[in-house]
Amino acid sequence: MGVMESGDYDIVIVGGGPSGAMAAFSLAKHYRVLVLERFALPREKSCSGVLVRKSLDCLSSTMGMPPDSVCCSPKVTSGLAMHTLRRVYEFEDPGMNIVRSRFDYWMLRCAEERGATLRDRALVTDMVPREDSIELCGMLAGARFSLRASLVLACDGVNGNSRRICRLPPQNKVVTCQKFYRADIDMDRSKFVAFTSPEFSRYDAWVNSKDGCVVVGSIAADRREATAFQSVFEGHLKEAANLRINEELRCEYWSLPLVQPGNEPVLNAGRVFFCGEAAGLLNPFGEGMSIGMASAKAISEVICGYGLADMECLAVRYKAALQTEVSYMKRQWALLYEIAPEFRANAAGIVVA
Repeated sequence: MGVMESGDYDIVIVGGGPSGAMAAFSLAKHYRVLVLERFALPREKSCSGVLVRKSLDCLSSTMGMPPDSVCCSPKVTSGLAMHTLRRVYEFEDPGMNIVRSRFDYWMLRCAEERGATLRDRALVTDMVPREDSIELCGMLAGARFSLRASLVLACDGVNGNSRRICRLPPQNKVVTCQKFYRADIDMDRSKFVAFTSPEFSRYDAWVNSKDGCVVVGSIAADRREATAFQSVFEGHLKEAANLRINEELRCEYWSLPLVQPGNEPVLNAGRVFFCGEAAGLLNPFGEGMSIGMASAKAISEVICGYGLADMECLAVRYKAALQTEVSYMKRQWALLYEIAPEFRANAAGIVVA
């Protein structure tokens, strides 16, 4: 995947995660589409790896249901148990437990089969607006490249370059720390269990299961603080849920957008349109795959309906098409702040450098 073909593209998608792959799949039948993924594929991403019902509904109406090969055990998840300072809330939501590297790669291969071109180890370093196009420059497997497109879809997440390149305000972030243990615990392995106590996190802490491993995580302003909170939370699980650790297998760090009241998504800057976390779209407890894929599907449908000639028209139509998803996201956050006021206080207390 390391050779760039000559010629221009109608649409370049920056980022090969679920939103980028969904956009590529949806657009490749109608346009010449290129996906640029920064890392070598298949690539890992620290994630709970749970496809909630909204994600599965989106997939079933487009690509189809994921194959068993992308799943881990328990394959079927049953929902969320949220431990607040007041009480435990149970939210039923049948879903699917997946390994992100396998799942993302499956999605990208589906897009390739549909006609999209995929290149990994491709870092975009600049986007230069031209009269009727945008020029992208960067590095591909150690060699420089330059190409043009009518439109760019930025699907490169909160750690991507696209917002900086477009000279947009940087997103505030929080840092996740999650450790995989060969362990036993007295909890329902089919649930994603979240804790909002400020003792365990400055955002939330969680535990879930994958292929016999117990995954324990926490969130804070930086790695050091997130690691410290994770250790305290682990101690709580040993006392409250009889966590019995046999071996630590690995530790992962990642970043998430710091979503707070009043945050509005950034959906475009000229010929660059943003999806998923790159747009600031994220559901509570870091669930970003459903709204990431929904945003990619929305902009793809707008493009297929109105073409690539009028960027202002696309921006207006995209915002309108995404309004239902954005409203749903905001309602979810409002509900969380209502039933767990400490969560809102946790987030408000984060000092972002």
